[in-house]
Amino acid sequence: LKDNQITDISPLIENTGISGAIKLKTNPLNNTALSTHIPALEARGITIDYDIPEGVVLFKDANLEKAIRDALKIPTELLKKEDLAKLKELKYDGSKLAENKRIADLTGIEHCTSLTKLELYHNQISDLSALSNLTNLNRLWLANNQISDLSPLSGLTNLTQLWLWSNQISDLTPLASLIELKYLILHRNNISDVSPLANLEALEDLQIYMNTNISDISSLARLTKLKNLEISYNSISDISVLSNFNELEVLYAGWIKISDISSLAHLTKLRTLVIDNCQISDITPLIENTGISGKISLGGNPLNNTALSTHIPALEARGITVEYDMPEGVVLFKDTNLEKAIRDALGIPTELLKKEDLAGLEKLAYRGKDGARISYLTGLEHCINLTVLELRYNQISDVTPLTKLTNLTELNLYSNQLTDLSRLAEANLSRLTNLNLSHNQLSNISGLADSNLSNLSFLSLSDNQVTDLSGLTNLTKLTWLDLNSNEVKDISALANLNNLTYLRLSSNKLSDISGLKYLTNLTQLILNDNKLIDITGLTNLTNLTDLVLGLNQIRNISPLSGLVNLEYLRLQNNQISDINILSDLTNLTKLDLQGNQISDINPLSSLSNLWRLILDHNQIHDISPLANLTALNTLDLRHNQISDIGALSNLTNLTDLRLENNQINEISPLLENAGISGEITVDDNPLSNTALSNHIPALEARGIKVDYDMPEGLVLFKDVNLEKAIRDALGIPTELLKKEDLEKLKELTYEGKEGAKIADLTGIEHCSDLTQLTLDRNQISDISSLSNLNKLSTLRLPDNQIRDISALSNLNNLTELQLYKNQIGDISSLSNLTSLRYLRLDQNQYSDISSLSKLTNLTNLYLGNKFLSDISPLSNLTNLVHFFLTDTQLSDISFLTDLDNLTQLGLSNNQIKDISVLSRLTKLELLYLQGNQINDIKPLIENSGISGQIRLNSNPFSNTAYTTHIPILKARGITVEHDEIPSGIVTFKDANLEKAIRDALEIPTELLKKEDLEKLEELKHDGKEG
Repeated sequence: LKDNQITDISPLIENTGISGAIKLKTNPLNNTALSTHIPALEARGITIDYDIPEGVVLFKDANLEKAIRDALKIPTELLKKEDLAKLKELKYDGSKLAENKRIADLTGIEHCTSLTKLELYHNQISDLSALSNLTNLNRLWLANNQISDLSPLSGLTNLTQLWLWSNQISDLTPLASLIELKYLILHRNNISDVSPLANLEALEDLQIYMNTNISDISSLARLTKLKNLEISYNSISDISVLSNFNELEVLYAGWIKISDISSLAHLTKLRTLVIDNCQISDITPLIENTGISGKISLGGNPLNNTALSTHIPALEARGITVEYDMPEGVVLFKDTNLEKAIRDALGIPTELLKKEDLAGLEKLAYRGKDGARISYLTGLEHCINLTVLELRYNQISDVTPLTKLTNLTELNLYSNQLTDLSRLAEANLSRLTNLNLSHNQLSNISGLADSNLSNLSFLSLSDNQVTDLSGLTNLTKLTWLDLNSNEVKDISALANLNNLTYLRLSSNKLSDISGLKYLTNLTQLILNDNKLIDITGLTNLTNLTDLVLGLNQIRNISPLSGLVNLEYLRLQNNQISDINILSDLTNLTKLDLQGNQISDINPLSSLSNLWRLILDHNQIHDISPLANLTALNTLDLRHNQISDIGALSNLTNLTDLRLENNQINEISPLLENAGISGEITVDDNPLSNTALSNHIPALEARGIKVDYDMPEGLVLFKDVNLEKAIRDALGIPTELLKKEDLEKLKELTYEGKEGAKIADLTGIEHCSDLTQLTLDRNQISDISSLSNLNKLSTLRLPDNQIRDISALSNLNNLTELQLYKNQIGDISSLSNLTSLRYLRLDQNQYSDISSLSKLTNLTNLYLGNKFLSDISPLSNLTNLVHFFLTDTQLSDISFLTDLDNLTQLGLSNNQIKDISVLSRLTKLELLYLQGNQINDIKPLIENSGISGQIRLNSNPFSNTAYTTHIPILKARGITVEHDEIPSGIVTFKDANLEKAIRDALEIPTELLKKEDLEKLEELKHDGKEG
């Protein structure tokens, strides 16, 4: 076939039997013939003779080649790389083509390097690798192919539009770098994870619907430029991430699992919203969205009654087209709070409420709250079997829907906005027994006169503006009536209500109560806060048990004398002075006489059943008539003129006692009252220091709460013995001790005695001028209160229970400190007390005395306990005159070498053997060495200046010590105490001779007797120097 005009050789491919050789030279073969068909024929064993021009582009897909030829308008000539490099746009729609006409292989397209727009939808493409370097692409449409791997697209960062719907894509990771994308169409794939899209913040259109496995879109939070978002037909249940998508105009989110659409409330640019076939019941957020417009599709959702009855009509009224389903028989509510109350009562949280549902409701109670108050009762008329309805604290003004609730027995509309009862009066509420209309705005109740409320027994109309009670005349079955806080002046209309047992008329404008005389069945009557002076109208009400007449202008209470059944009587804030008639009202348990002019309370002495008595703000001096009212639990005596409270000592049941603003100084009767408990108030009384410092704390220690005033500057002590010691020192036996009193104290001495030992130093910190403090034989353990007494020069605290002395570390003026017989383990805090001259620390538990090395001004030092072993820190205390170190494990006293000012030295009960250092201490006048291990006392003989007294008892002395040295010391006028010299011992005058004999006899320490020396047969001693 050579030398012809053949371009397409696909018929040779279709010829399944052709074989041998084919000659095709000098033909304008197309690129597909060269790149695909000839290789296919050769693969079948056919020899092909043909020309291959230089630079030709070889395609594997004839359909792709045809598309490119058509775009370039090069129908037959060979396509070369330079031809393809000129191509800027390529479109090939395979949707209406036979399968064999659809592109499957993109080989060759890689040379179209100038492509900016490529549309190859509805083909059979699976491999995109040929596109990987087409970086000029900004628009790529590959919808409806067979693509699964997007990795070749990861470098195409100029893309602004990418259409990949209806493929086999599951991994979006390669798209993460395409941050210029504005349009991304990915519906109908296998995607489950959209997090790789998180940074594509330029996106305006994103379509990921019908992927089915997408459940979480929270990673899209930063895509706030989106105008169109389509997420339908997935597994999404939460769309809260959309709350910041303020540019969103179109949202398709149908057939997903959402129920909460609150995130849409502020997306004011929405003009198309499709959220059908979800689980949405509440569309309040769409009402709150003031800018939403256009069309809303809500079909197939379980919309609640409020959505259907109120919200959808409101949206339609705004010109929005709303598509939704309206079920048959549904009840529509205007008020979401009423609907919720009914749903909660029925246990139907989301399903549509129908008439038959509401007909099953018998009781409904809902208490309104801020932001959740009922305003409209529309829909409630279908609750035809309601017997109890309680809708307190709401904003109801129209009760028309209640007119059909003929089964009601109890109706409570407390605290609403009712002004008119005409609709209620017209209703057939003959079964109603309880009606509460308190806290409304009612002024006219005349409509009740003709109402069918024939069985009403309980009526509350408190806190309204009622003036005329004539509307109540026919309600003769009333037993309980509350008219508190109205504008009533005339009560004559109540005369026929003789079944009343409870009547409340407080806070009205009554001055005449004579009309009450017919209401003889009353047991409880409340008339406080009116303008009553004359109460004779109460004389016949002998069944009364509770009577409240406070806040009136009553002076004469004699009309009450026959009301012997009274148990509760309140007469507070009147002008009463004479209470004699109360003496016969012995059934009283609670009596309130606050704020009158009473001075004599003797008539109360017979009221032994009283357990609550209020007498504050009167003129009472004497409370002795109360002494036998032992049932009293609450007693209020505030603001009187009481000074003596002795009558309270036996009122052991008291738990609430108020005594403020009286003249009480002494409260010891309260201490004597073993049963009193609870709370006591004694503010604004001239209480004594004892009351404040002892009695009140004692009451508090019993668990009683005491309210009282603490005078400014008052010092409180926790220890009565310390207070007494300070009082005695100051000469202030009873007056309140104040800080300025304690600041005058300079010296304080108190020796503890059995039953009167100081344990707590609280309060002494105010004795800031103290220079001398002696508190021996007490039970003090905490000395922190002394830490700022910087003027102390002498401090004596022996025989206490002190462990910690760190509080003394800054008392730099101390010259004398005595702390013996305590439990001190650490004395390091004494290191700064360099002014100390006298220090006594024996009989404690410290072991380290290194801190004493700095106290070089010490002249007198007393140490000693079994824990001491290292005494060397004392070696530089050269000013010591008196030094006593007893009861230790001390054996080496060489540290005394330079302490040559010592006149008194006590070293008894140690482990000392060698006392040679004592030969130098020539100023010694008193020396205690008893209880040691001393054998040789020759250094004392060598000490030419020693004098006074020496104690040597309980030491294992040598014969020489006993027979020669001690006599020599005595001969020098020194008083020497020692053990009795055993009889029969040998007298030596020379210690060297005694030693030579001891060595020969091998008796190093025991006293040598004559019989010992008689055994000696040979003695040799070679004298040496010394």
